[in-house]
This record gives sequence, structure tokens and C-alpha cells, in this order.
Amino acid sequence: MKEKILIIDDDKEYANALAYSFKKEFETLTAENRAEAMELLSFKVDAVLLDINFSEELSSGDTSGFAILEAIRERYVLLPIIMISGYEAPEIIIDAFRKGASDYVIKGKVNVKELEILVQRHLEKNRRIQATVKGGDNTQFITTSSGSQALKEELAKIAPYDTTVLVTGETGVGKEVVAHYIHQLSPRRNRPFIPVNLSALPANLLEPELFGYRKGAFTDARTDRKGYFEVANYSTLFLDEIGELPKEVQVKILRFLEDKTVYPLGSTKGVPVDIRLICATNKNLKEEINKGNFREDLYFRIKVYEILIPPLRERKEDIRGLADYFLKNFSGKNIRSATAITDDAMELLLSHPWKGNVRELRNVLEAALLKADMEDSSQITVKHLPFEIQQNTDKSVQAPLTLYKGIEVEKEMNRLFVGLAEKALAETVGNKKEAAMLLGLKDDEALRYKIKTIHKNYPDLLEDKMFIRKSYGYMNERG
Repeated sequence: MKEKILIIDDDKEYANALAYSFKKEFETLTAENRAEAMELLSFKVDAVLLDINFSEELSSGDTSGFAILEAIRERYVLLPIIMISGYEAPEIIIDAFRKGASDYVIKGKVNVKELEILVQRHLEKNRRIQATVKGGDNTQFITTSSGSQALKEELAKIAPYDTTVLVTGETGVGKEVVAHYIHQLSPRRNRPFIPVNLSALPANLLEPELFGYRKGAFTDARTDRKGYFEVANYSTLFLDEIGELPKEVQVKILRFLEDKTVYPLGSTKGVPVDIRLICATNKNLKEEINKGNFREDLYFRIKVYEILIPPLRERKEDIRGLADYFLKNFSGKNIRSATAITDDAMELLLSHPWKGNVRELRNVLEAALLKADMEDSSQITVKHLPFEIQQNTDKSVQAPLTLYKGIEVEKEMNRLFVGLAEKALAETVGNKKEAAMLLGLKDDEALRYKIKTIHKNYPDLLEDKMFIRKSYGYMNERG
């Protein structure tokens, strides 16, 4: 199946000519404005060619080409977007990259064949990224719930800095998606994002794969080879499952963080490397430190700034958006008859605990879509869902859902949490760590993040909570 390219240009003649030139190698779509572009993007598109010079001017002074760029990048974090323009001014080119362009070419200075090669290069880069990560999860950053939107805003604030970030959360919550989102908003966005799943690498290959080696370093080292740290030079390196690293490799990473230099196997000469490091884990690293499995000094070096991703069961408003994304994504890969989910089936999806989080939701929907397709059904119904989810069809589960329809459920759940947090802080005389344990949270940082998010979205819930206000200081409207 040919990869799909969307060409967005208000010069219809130019767009059609480009589409015709590309038709041998790609499936092409064209759009003349933002509305058409966003509609076509709802189906799976592999890359975008976007003209920067649209006639419609916005009040900010930016051309609408930039407005479309920002709109696409906000929703499709991983999608290659190549800007095409007649403008050569450095400030415009820099602004294009700042707003999320993957590349920038000048009209008249590249021919169709060169542009085709450039598109192929970006597509190949995405394929390499997918192959590097076990499972190749390319989930978009869906932010329907207020909690997820607050997280997205937090990521946008930390992205411009080169601070080392630790992303934590349960398996399947989307830690790589968050890391890639940070990269896409950072000054390093025009370099390839390099993700590495450490748990997928054999223990004996971890050191040479990460730091490289020189010819003769070991029996099979017939040539010099760069490791992931060198490959990611001037870009972002994402180390997933950092908690799985053996201690001897932890020492090497600690040394790198201290002097920004890697030492390939078989060499005493260091190689200076400029990277932004993002790490992720589903383990409690404090517990791993107590068990002697993880170095405390490394923990503090990678946890300069921590991002905790809430599990899907705490942001259930995202389920509808994720389900919609997955259905469209699967439909782009195979011919499917089902394009929607019935209300009853969606109600069950919303009530499921999702211990496997977003990854579990994706797998459930793919299996359900396959069953629906075999029956030529236009919708996914309850009978297409796995048995363990269908079990929730009894009245004891459905009654509370019906009872609370029309109520702002998320606010009421947060109201309950605030009441419990106030009581926990009172019982522990303001000890946030002990209060977090009473509430079943990982640590006091998790409690702080939860309170901060609630204050941002529902500040009225905290107005009369004396112990919360004392423990976290007076929280004004800025948080």
C-alpha cells in the first residue's frame, strides 16, 4: 500500500501539479484551506507538504499557513510536516521550525525529484523510530480531559529547556508519546527523536548499544560503531524502562551526565555529546534504591524534573478521543466496515478499569474491530468486546452510570479526593509523605501533582480546605 501524502496549498493549480508528479510513488490528497486539511487528516496521513504563503491574514500577523502548521502539530505530534515557501528570510524559517515544521524548502530551488527524496527521508526516519521501539506505539497525544490538558500545558512549559526529565507512570499510559511531544516542542525538534526500549536489549549488549565500541573491543567488533548516545547528538535521547538497567551500566550513564562525554567500549578517549535526555520507568525507583537495585545518585540526576502520567482510569474523558483515533488509524491500515461504537459499548469502555491503560484500550479496540469486520457490522457493539468487559453488562454496574448522567462526574470525583486528602493531611499533622501513603499514592510528589491539577481546574474545591492550603502554601490563581 502506498504511503499517503497531504498537499495543502491555496494555489490549486500548483497543488494538483505536485500531486500528479508524486502519484507514482505516493497516494496524494490536496486541500485548499485549514478546514479541508483537518478533515483529511482525520484519516491516516503519513506526511504533509504545506505552503506557508496563504492569502488570508490573521490578526497576529502570521500567515494562515503558520496557523495550519500549529493546528496540525498540536493534534498530530509525530507527523512529518514539510513547509514549502517562496520566503527565504531567516526569521521566517526559524519561526517555521519553532512552530513545529519538520523541514523547510524554498519554491523554485528544489525540483520534484529532490522534494520526493526529502519526503522519503522523513518517512524513513519515522519508520526507523517505529522499529526502534518495541511495539512501535505511535499513539497521538489525545487531551480530552482537563487533567490531560493540564499535563499538555506543563509539557509545553518544560520543553524549551534542556533539563533532564523523568517520565513515570504505569505500563501503557503513553510515556513515549509524552517524551516525543516534549521533543517536538523543543529547540531540537528538527533533529530525529531517538527512543530506546532498554528492556528489549539483551543485558550483554546494553553497554555497546548505548555507548558504541571501537574495532577490536571484543570478538565480533570488526568495525567502529556509534552507540545511541552518539547517534542522538544534538537531539533528544529517550531511555524507556530506565529501572531495568544493571548497576554497571548505571555508572556509565551517571558519568555521562557529569561530563557530557561518552566512552565507547575499547577506547579511553571520550567523545563529547550534546543531547537532551528523557528517561521513563513504570517502577518506583525509590523502592528500587532501597532494594539496592538502583543508584541513588543517578536517580537524582535523571529526576531533575519529573512528569507523572495519570493512569487511564483517572482520565476517562480521554477514552472517547482515543477510541476515535484508534478506529481511524486501524481503518487506514486495513479495510474495515465498522466506523463507530454503540452507546452501550462505549459505556462499558468508560466503566472498565484499564489496568493496561492506553495500550490495553488499543488492543481491545483492534480485536473488536476485527470481529465487527468479520460480521460486516457498521458499528462495534457490546458483543464484539472481550468477555471480561462484557461482564459489566449486569444491572449492578449499569445503574450507577445511568444515575450520574448529566452530572459533572470528574468534578465530583475530585471533590471526593479533596475531602479524603484533607482528612489524610489532618491525621498525619501535615506530613505529605504519610498522607500520600494513606491515599494509596506512590509518593508525596504524586499527591502534590494531583492537588496542583485540581487547583488549576477546580480551585473552588480547595477554598475551605485548611490542611491542604497550609501543606502546599496559599495557592492563588496561578497555582
